Amino acid sequence: MAMLRALGTTIDVDLNGSPIDEGEFTALWDRCLVEPAAMEASDVVETVHAEGNSSLVILTQHITHALIAARRGELLMLHAGAVAHQTTGRALAFVAPGGTGKSTLTRLLAREYGYLTDETVGLDPATLEIFPYPKPITWAAVKGEPKIEHAPDSFGLQAAPPRPWLGDLVVLRRTPDREPSFTELGVLDAIERLVPESSSVTSLPRPLHVLADVHRRAGCTLIEYGEADDILDWCRARLETP
Repeated sequence: MAMLRALGTTIDVDLNGSPIDEGEFTALWDRCLVEPAAMEASDVVETVHAEGNSSLVILTQHITHALIAARRGELLMLHAGAVAHQTTGRALAFVAPGGTGKSTLTRLLAREYGYLTDETVGLDPATLEIFPYPKPITWAAVKGEPKIEHAPDSFGLQAAPPRPWLGDLVVLRRTPDREPSFTELGVLDAIERLVPESSSVTSLPRPLHVLADVHRRAGCTLIEYGEADDILDWCRARLETP
C-alpha cells in the first residue's frame, strides 16, 4: 500500500495482486509519496486498487481519475501541464488535448522551473493557487511507440515551489512546421477552448462565472506552433514577469 498526496488530497494505492513492481512504482511516484505516519486515516479519501493486469500507464490513469473525483466541485481542473518560478511561485499552465505537445513543453521548461504537473492543473478559483500533481511523465521517446512512465528525476525536473499560483493561462495548438503565433483570447473564445479540456467544471458553483473570473485575472493566450523549442523564450519571459 502506498499513500499519495496530490491536488491537495490524499489517496491510497493498493498494489496487491498486480504485476506492478512496488520499487518501480515508488521510484516513479516519489514526489507524491507521503509517509502514513504523517497522515491521519481520515485524510485518505479513496483507495485505488491496481487490477491484476494493470500496467503503470493504466494505473496512472486510475490514480488521476480518483484524484479528480476527490476534488470535484472544489477545484477548477484543467487538462494541462504546468511549471512555476521557483522564487515567485508564478505558474504557466498549458491547456491542450493529448498529443499536442504539452508534456514535451512542460518537460523542457521544468528543467529550469518547478514541475507542477503534465496532466491535470488543479486550481483554487478564489485564490488562483495551484495544487501540484507531480506525477510521472507519460511520454514516448520515439513517435509512434507506446508511451511509458518516466520519473521526474530521470529528466532532471525541478521541484515545485511552495504555494504556486496561476500567472498565465495558455491554450496550445500544434501544427508541424508552423511558425509560432501568440493570440490573446477574449473571454468567450477562452471559455470555448477551455471547457472541453476541463474536468467536472459543471460541478463548480456558477462555472462560467468561475472561468470568466480566471480569465480576467490571468488572461488566456492561444499559442499555435510547430516545435516546442520555438516558444520556450516566450514562456520564460512570462514566468520571469514580476
